[in-house]
Amino acid sequence: MSKIAFDRMSFLVVDDNSHMRRLVRSLLHGFGSRQVDEAEDGAAGLAAVETYSPDVLITDWPLPTFQCPELVQLTSNP
Repeated sequence: MSKIAFDRMSFLVVDDNSHMRRLVRSLLHGFGSRQVDEAEDGAAGLAAVETYSPDVLITDWPLPTFQCPELVQLTSNP
């Protein structure tokens, strides 16, 4: 089984709940991740994707501004 190199991956956590963002950030740091960025809503998440180009996007389903499926669709289109 391959080991996941969390230290080589960048993450973006999008959630309107600051406590949940902090919890996910702590878990990712515990796994060895060094690059974890955060956004509090769909619009900020979209801007953060454009700014940071994360390897992994972790998002809550219901978000202020627009929902998770819309965010993922907007970030996957060039």
